[in-house]
Amino acid sequence: SILFSAAFVRGLHDSGKTGWWLLLVLVPYLGSLAFNLVNIDATIALTEEMMTMTDPDQQAALQSQLYRYSALGYLAYIPVIVFGIWKSDDGPNRYGEEPQRF
Repeated sequence: SILFSAAFVRGLHDSGKTGWWLLLVLVPYLGSLAFNLVNIDATIALTEEMMTMTDPDQQAALQSQLYRYSALGYLAYIPVIVFGIWKSDDGPNRYGEEPQRF
């Protein structure tokens, strides 16, 4: 995740934006991590219950409950996608020279 953060900040700098926008990614990710750690007992209980069921519909219902524990982390992908397709500045900006295009 350190390499990802560095690459993300570099992309932000290429478009003339501050690296503090990284917080848009880290806040939902860390929130999801904290939520999952707080609810680890419930996650384990749901997983164990799901493993003993034979009805696929009941398994799917329990699996959908497990998804809510990690859904917050997926919000972190939205700014990554948005800033990933954002056009870089033409010419130098306050963070350095124009990025090299391959």
